[in-house]
Amino acid sequence: MIPRRIEVKNFLSYAYAQVDLSGCHLVALAGENGAGKSALAVDAITWALWGESRARSDDDLVRQGADACEVSVFVEARGWHYEIRRSRRLAREGRSALSSLGLIRHNAQDPDAEPPVVLTAETIRETQERINSALGLDYSTFINTACLIQGRADEFTRAAPVDRKKVLASLLGLERWQQWTAALHEEGAVTERNLTRVDGMIEQTEQALAPLEDLQREATGLEAAANDLAVKLTVAHSTAEAARADADAHTSDVNERGRLAQEGERVYGEVKRKDDQIFRLNEQLKQAPTPEAVEELRARVSLLEVASADYPAMQQAAGEFSLASEQLESIRRQLPKDIAALTEATEALGKLPFEEEIAELEECPTCGQKLHDAAAEEKARAALRLQRANVQTRIDKAQRAVNAGYDAQSEIGNRIADMPAAKIGFAAAFGKARQAAEEIGTARATLARNEERLKAAESLRVARDALVEDSAVLGNRLGDLREALALREQAVLDGAGRVLAFQNAEGERRKISTSLDDVRRARDEMKGRLAHLQEMAADLGKARQERLALAADLDTERMLEKAFGPRGIQAMLIDSAIPEIVDEANRLLSLMTAGSTTIDMTTQRTGKTTGREIETLDVVIADAQGVRPYENYSGGERFRIDFALRIALSRLLARRANAPCKTLIIDEGFGSQDGNGRTGLVEALATVSDQFGLVMVISHVDEVREIFPTTVTVRKGTNGSEVSLS
Repeated sequence: MIPRRIEVKNFLSYAYAQVDLSGCHLVALAGENGAGKSALAVDAITWALWGESRARSDDDLVRQGADACEVSVFVEARGWHYEIRRSRRLAREGRSALSSLGLIRHNAQDPDAEPPVVLTAETIRETQERINSALGLDYSTFINTACLIQGRADEFTRAAPVDRKKVLASLLGLERWQQWTAALHEEGAVTERNLTRVDGMIEQTEQALAPLEDLQREATGLEAAANDLAVKLTVAHSTAEAARADADAHTSDVNERGRLAQEGERVYGEVKRKDDQIFRLNEQLKQAPTPEAVEELRARVSLLEVASADYPAMQQAAGEFSLASEQLESIRRQLPKDIAALTEATEALGKLPFEEEIAELEECPTCGQKLHDAAAEEKARAALRLQRANVQTRIDKAQRAVNAGYDAQSEIGNRIADMPAAKIGFAAAFGKARQAAEEIGTARATLARNEERLKAAESLRVARDALVEDSAVLGNRLGDLREALALREQAVLDGAGRVLAFQNAEGERRKISTSLDDVRRARDEMKGRLAHLQEMAADLGKARQERLALAADLDTERMLEKAFGPRGIQAMLIDSAIPEIVDEANRLLSLMTAGSTTIDMTTQRTGKTTGREIETLDVVIADAQGVRPYENYSGGERFRIDFALRIALSRLLARRANAPCKTLIIDEGFGSQDGNGRTGLVEALATVSDQFGLVMVISHVDEVREIFPTTVTVRKGTNGSEVSLS
């Protein structure tokens, strides 16, 4: 993958910019710090191709003042040219945010041979998958190999061993082995489930067939028992029918007794319900208020109305006093901060030199650059003037804030002194008025309830008297029903023997009938079980043959899964690639450090607690002092180590089948090196540049641009960052 053209619109610091890198091999991207170099060469590429950038969200990529941004990157990959276009529109009132991603393929050899092919899918996710497939790499692999992002050059060196292995797996194209391993694991799981299913079926079948002979003997006994019970049922049926006629006469007496008892219970319940109502009404009348108590409540409400008349005006005065007090306290808290800011800015201005002193300095007081000629001194004076002007602006702003604070403090203090709420005795009077206002609502509600209860008491007395009369009538009716029920109860007792005889005869008939049904049902179920067992016996042989075949398939699948897995062929491929990476990295380190620093990569180490060998991927670094942790090296030394490792990984990626990535981007690495360090980096870069279709170095160091035949210069313009190619 090689970027050939980058076009941005309203992206970060750019209103519009376009860079055509067609035919370029070694490119320096130069410009001052903050001009937008990384935004163009790193963020624009990674966001367009993978939707990733240094920004916290896609909305932060939209240039300030714009509604949307768009980035188009034209790349060459695997014999095709692809146009990848990504955009982001901000949410505004009446519309939602919107993201889009497009993919178009062109014929790299002859664009006129066939029209462009639109490969954009229905969703951004599907389109991203097509882009990854077309490029042959994802974002993680790109930033761990081909792109040394500013501040993240140590991405691979500091990564955990498992993450380093993922990067190597992606570089070596182990995804297909991982896919095959996963497929074999799934096939093995299916086979294992089928084998468990067949084993269970065989075991169940063998257990089910064990009692076959006993079941056949039991079926013969059930058939004989059914015949005997059928004869007994015929006799019992005749006996029960003879007793039924005597029992029917008794049934009429029982029904009438039941009706009388039910009617008696109903009337008794009605009497009890009315008595309960009478009791509740009497209890309510006991709780009704007296006319004297109601009159007392009216007098209390009148007193509270007089006491709370001035409460609204006093409440407003108290609120105004509280608000003004809070404003005064806020000003008193802020004023010391403003004074401190004024003092800090004044001290900062005093520490800055004057323009006349620049000629006596060796370094620029603002940026630290060496002042080796008149142009550098003039540049330093301009920067100093700008910084002194900024500090003076801070002083003026702080002075205005202090003056405004004192004025506001005086004005609000005078206003508070004149407020009614500040007068002596206001708080006590306000408390009494507030208490009266809080109590008057409750008092009014209590008075209304008691007046209503007094009116309702008379209605309750009338209702109670009517209920007393109804209860007396129902009591007489209940006495008549109890006399009739006693007569019918005697008739039922006289005929109880005939009913008992019928019940015994009918019970015997039902018992024999139930037994016969049970025996016949058991006989029929037994026949069904015997038929099913005979079918199971026929299927048992087939199941045993299926088990042998499944066991053989499972052995084959597990063997292949282990061979294709991380500790099989994948580990062999990684182990075979590591010497190549280490040799290339050490070759580059030898150029950059005169052979003083070396690295090695180990794939196994002994566990501290278990003592067993553990799979890993550790980076071991040594110099004249011996093996030391990566963190113990200086910033420049660490960058040279990171540079060597990343170049070695990039070359490995570039030599892969179909050459998925022949691009190398280095973001601000030269600034961390001294003169010898930069020379070593340039020499190392020269030895590998022919392995890449595009090498782009981003730097604000002036000497770097002189080394490369092509320079892209980024400057801050009035309408955003501007780009020129030379």
